[in-house]
Order: sequence, then structure tokens, then C-alpha cells
Amino acid sequence: MSDIISWDKAIGTKVKSSDDEDLGKVQSITRDYIQTKKGTVSKSYYFIPKYNLSGYDGSKLWIDAPSGLVRSKFEREAEPTAEELRALANDAPRYKRAEPQARAEPDSVTVETKVDVEEKRTTEGA
Repeated sequence: MSDIISWDKAIGTKVKSSDDEDLGKVQSITRDYIQTKKGTVSKSYYFIPKYNLSGYDGSKLWIDAPSGLVRSKFEREAEPTAEELRALANDAPRYKRAEPQARAEPDSVTVETKVDVEEKRTTEGA
């Protein structure tokens, strides 16, 4: 996923989940999220935070979340409020791709965990 897409050219780009499900095409872009629309008769709208974007392969934007999570968290009729966006950011798993260019293993991620820097440690002989 070494290709880069500028936001002004992303409108109309297909969007896929990490489990290769179609999430429609980009309809609009804000500072915090992209909006996609899937379907023509029975429409689904997704407001996907930009921090869930994992890459662009030259023809599609990829979301670093499975379709079930995208449907449950991001499918809605109206754009999210600022409060809803903050709640989504707080709920988001802290994932980083182990190899951003690799699409062959989409489930290969590194999980970041918080470390208590105030925790006292003991060492042998101390």
C-alpha cells in the first residue's frame, strides 16, 4: 500500500473493510472522518473516522476494522456530533500495522498497551 491519495481526489473511491467487505464509495470528507454510501435503492451511510483508515492500494481505501464493527459503530443516517466522535476515538482499539505496505496479511497488527510509568520495579540484587 505504497500509493498515496490526496483527499481532494478521494471522492468516489471505493472503501473496503479489513475483511474485504464493500463499504461503498466516499461521498464526503471532513477533518475527522470520511462518509461513504453503499447501495442505490437500499442505502447505507457510514461515517468512518480517519484514524480507522489503514491504506490505499491504488484503487481502494482500506479500513482497519472488520465489516461487523464498521456497521455497528459507524453506520448512521446523520453525521456524528463532536461528542460522538470523541466517544468513538476513546473506544477505538490502539492498533498499528506491523507492515503498512503488506496487504497479504491484513490481520497482522501490533497492539499498543498503556504502561504505568509510575510502577515501581525491583531487580535482583537491588
